[in-house]
Amino acid sequence: FERTQTWWSNAFPAYVAYLTRAQYLLQRGTFVADVLFDVGDAAPNFGTAGEVPDGWRADHATPAAIATLKRTGSGAFISRSGTFYRLLLKPDDDVRAALAAKGIAPDFRCDAEDVAWIHRRDGNDEIYFVANSREAARTIRCSFRDATDVAELWLPETGEIRAASAVRAADGRAELALEMSPAESVFVVFRRRPTEGALPERRTGAVVAERAVSGPWQVAFRAPGAAADVCRARFDALTDWTQHANPEIRYFSGTAVYATAFRLSAEDMPGADGRIELDLGDVRDIAEVAVNGRYFPVLWKTPFVLDVTDAATVGDNALEVKVTNRWPNRLIGDERLFAPDADWRADNPWKLPLVTSIPDWVAKGLPSPTGRRAFAATRFWTAQDALLPSGLLGPVCLKVRKAP
Repeated sequence: FERTQTWWSNAFPAYVAYLTRAQYLLQRGTFVADVLFDVGDAAPNFGTAGEVPDGWRADHATPAAIATLKRTGSGAFISRSGTFYRLLLKPDDDVRAALAAKGIAPDFRCDAEDVAWIHRRDGNDEIYFVANSREAARTIRCSFRDATDVAELWLPETGEIRAASAVRAADGRAELALEMSPAESVFVVFRRRPTEGALPERRTGAVVAERAVSGPWQVAFRAPGAAADVCRARFDALTDWTQHANPEIRYFSGTAVYATAFRLSAEDMPGADGRIELDLGDVRDIAEVAVNGRYFPVLWKTPFVLDVTDAATVGDNALEVKVTNRWPNRLIGDERLFAPDADWRADNPWKLPLVTSIPDWVAKGLPSPTGRRAFAATRFWTAQDALLPSGLLGPVCLKVRKAP
């Protein structure tokens, strides 16, 4: 991991690592769908005709594809890729009645709205992807039909595999209560035997002490690719960059490094198996934390919380938080502060102001002749647009949790 001062280098590897882990599992085995809809040959055919009730999944196919299916002795169908369908229906069939007639129970149930899910089968492994689609933490109680002996949680953000306690219902289903953070996703994987090296079930102990990290903060602003800081400032309180009097900060896009210290006494330290969490509060938009020189995984979504137990010590502790925002504020600032440095035309199918040609100063890697700091080939942002909240907004605090 290369700690440079750009969103690309700070946030991109962590985000792509999450996507890579998720896509790896979402491509394993075969999609589990109880229903296959014959959508005909009529054009245009987007494969969207026919829906199933919540709790089931369906695929769509043309007659030519359906002709390649193999019929099983139970009246089900298997595709050449191995996907198993219990029902073959037309889009206007009564799907609920057909499912009931076959006694096909819902594949997935939960007690909450805005929960996305996908089910795949890889050999003897049943892989359920479950995503909390709300920007709020909540406990989601889920029920899974195709559950085998061992339940595990595979966490795509961290790569951890943890044991999970599944309650077996009378009808053979597995029921789990998933404690999910805002916009969190998790894979619930059912296996014949535990994964070697799997961690214990994740449990959260109660918060027994909490204290603010109030600063003051020394903040250094550095634009992407720059060899030196744009400016430095002292923040006695955590505030939005866009509210700062200095235009270098108000319109800044890039990475700012916040530095402060906090002191821990022996009484502040957790007991055996207790933990110390650092909660950054509100961050716009990406954060990388170091405590006493030890860097932690990049935080790119809420909650912006880290377990810093192993880095914290009795006495003074150095805290560094690198915060990276997005590009619009710099582009809006350039529109407000500087004259144009390229020619634009909007006579295109999208009616967007597109650059007529790349200016020489961009092609040659030179400073803009008008003083602008950034360049984009499309003018999505104007001087009249509102700036996006940016920076470490907090409140920042330390939380001591007792052992669960």
